[in-house]
Amino acid sequence: MDDAALANLVALEEIRRLKHRYLRCVDLKRWDDLADTFTEDATANYGTPAMGEPLNLSGRDEIVGFMRKNLGPDIITEHFAAQPEIDVDGDTATGTWCFEDTVIATAYRFVIKGSAFYEDRYARGPDGRWRIAHTGYTRTYEMTLSLDDLPSLKFTANRWADASARWVCGHRCPQTHRARGLTPLTPRAGRTRCASVRPSRPAAARRPPR
Repeated sequence: MDDAALANLVALEEIRRLKHRYLRCVDLKRWDDLADTFTEDATANYGTPAMGEPLNLSGRDEIVGFMRKNLGPDIITEHFAAQPEIDVDGDTATGTWCFEDTVIATAYRFVIKGSAFYEDRYARGPDGRWRIAHTGYTRTYEMTLSLDDLPSLKFTANRWADASARWVCGHRCPQTHRARGLTPLTPRAGRTRCASVRPSRPAAARRPPR
C-alpha cells in the first residue's frame, strides 16, 4: 500500500469519527464540543417538517446557538448514522450517511421520529483536523406521536430529568406556570398530572383551622 492510499484510509477513519462525535455531542448536549466539529463558516440545512419549514443555518455560531436554544433538558434526542459513503479529495471530502433519529419533547408530550440521508461536506484545517463544512438532509419519512396516546408509558430513566423543569399539574410547559403564577414542584410517584397548584400563601395570610 503506497503512502497516498494509506493517507486516504486515515482520512476516512478521521471523518467517520468526526461524524460520530457530532452526533454524540448533539445527544449529550455538549455544545462547546459540538462547535469544534464545524468549520467557522459551516452551513446546515435541516429539513424537519415538524418545525414548520426547512431550517437553513449559516456559520458555526448560528448552528450551535440553534441547538443550544432548542434542544434543552426537556428535549431528549437519539441519533444513529450508518452506511457512510465518503470520498476524499485532498483537504476536502464529501459524505453520505443514512440515519434515524428520535426526538422526545417531554414538556410538550410528543415524539418525532424519522429517517433521512445526510449530505455532508468536510474540510481539513491548517491544524490537520477534519471538520464539517456543510451538513444537511431531506427527510425520507417523519412521523409524530403524542405521549398522551400511550397511557401506560413511564420513563424509568432520563438523563436530563434533574436539569429540566418538572411540574405536578396539567400544564405542559414551565412558561405556562410562570405566566399563571403557579408553583413548580417535582413529580410525585406515579403521578403525571394533577390540578393546578397555586402559590403558597404566607402563614399569616392562611385561614386558621376550624
